[in-house]
Amino acid sequence: MTYGRSPMLVKFRGRGLTVPEIAMLTGLAEATVYRRIRLGRPIEGPHRCGPEPKRFAFRGEMLTAAEIAERTGYSVSHVRRRISGNTYLEGEEARANFADDFHPNCVLLTHRGKTDSLSGWARRTGIPQYVISERLGRKGWTVHRILTEPNNAKPKTIRKGIRHMVRGFRIARNRIAIMRMIEGFGRHQEIGRQRSGKGARSLRNEPRTSEA
Repeated sequence: MTYGRSPMLVKFRGRGLTVPEIAMLTGLAEATVYRRIRLGRPIEGPHRCGPEPKRFAFRGEMLTAAEIAERTGYSVSHVRRRISGNTYLEGEEARANFADDFHPNCVLLTHRGKTDSLSGWARRTGIPQYVISERLGRKGWTVHRILTEPNNAKPKTIRKGIRHMVRGFRIARNRIAIMRMIEGFGRHQEIGRQRSGKGARSLRNEPRTSEA
């Protein structure tokens, strides 16, 4: 007769199995099986960590840049250069929207019938280029929101630049103060040596008096 808690059974492939049994069947670590059960994810099959990749409209489907590259035969970087907003442009539409004077690696955005680079939209809207790039890449905003929402938050990069500048001023000021202290100490030592030399010479030149 055994005492204690009975092992947890998980329905897997139509049977109730324990986590060590599932790990043995799948070749996964027991910790991985526990984590997938806790997160409510399928135990088998590919899993991706992090946020879902962004998808773009392509021939009636929503695909990632890697999937579009696989279907068209282009590289992923070339596919990204042809993306405008949430749409991958092809043929005449791509030629009509992308001017020849843009750099090949330039990221272009189309808004209200106008296509321009990030720096061009920064000049048009007054929103800093790094803010537009952050909204597009990290935040995943729509093109309309990227180019129309004002930049009210104080940018962290400016604060970081100010702190770096102040730190540089302090270092330079301390360096100058230390150099001045060293120079003053050197002058003080030189004056002391000169005075001690004069005192020794005066003692040597002073006439000696005999005692009566």
